[in-house]
Amino acid sequence: MPYDTEPTAEYIQRFSDRQRSEWGPQTGLDDDIYAVYLRMEKMDTKMNTRDVGLEVKGIRAGFAGVAIDRDAATIAGSIGLTVKPRSSDPDDRKHADMLLEPWLSGCWDQSQVGDVIGPQVRDLALFARGVSNFYPLPRLWADASEFKALLDTYVELVSKDDPDEQAIKEIKKEIAYFKACNFPLRWRYVSARIWLPQMSDER
Repeated sequence: MPYDTEPTAEYIQRFSDRQRSEWGPQTGLDDDIYAVYLRMEKMDTKMNTRDVGLEVKGIRAGFAGVAIDRDAATIAGSIGLTVKPRSSDPDDRKHADMLLEPWLSGCWDQSQVGDVIGPQVRDLALFARGVSNFYPLPRLWADASEFKALLDTYVELVSKDDPDEQAIKEIKKEIAYFKACNFPLRWRYVSARIWLPQMSDER
C-alpha cells in the first residue's frame, strides 16, 4: 500500500500473516541460537578406553553466553558523535564543533530511557541483526499539564506592564529543565527475536 495511506486492520493482519509465513523458519533458528546462548553445560567426564584417560564432555560455565556478552561489550564501547564541517572555513568549523556536535550529543543522551547500543550489538552477534527504533513523541512536551502550567506562568509574567525579570529568568530555567527531563524523541531497543524484516525496494 502507498506509504502515505493509513493502514487498515485487515491490511495489518495480512501483513503480519505474510511476515510470519516468510520468516517462520528464521524464528525457529533464532530460538535455537538463543537457547545455546543461555545454556549452562554441566561438567562431566568419561573414561577413554583407548589411552586410559579422562575425556571432558562439557563445562558448566555458559561459555557461549559469556563469549557473546564479552564481544558485545567490547564492540559497543563508548560512542562518540562527530560532525564534519562543510568546509575549512572557520565559521563552518565553529558551527559543527560548537553547535551541531553538542546538540547531537545531547539528543543521544536524552533520547535513551534504557541502554540501546548494548542489547542491539548483542543481538547482532547472536542473530546477525540488531534493531532499534527512533520515535518522535511530541506529547512529552505538548500534552504535559505541568509544561502547560509553566508556559501559562511565563506568559502571565511577560504580559505584565512591569515584568519581574528575575521571575522570568527563573521560570525560563524551569521550562528548560522540564524539556531536558522530558525529551520528545525516544530511541528504543527492539528485540531481534520479535522483529520480522521486510525485504522490499519500494518506499
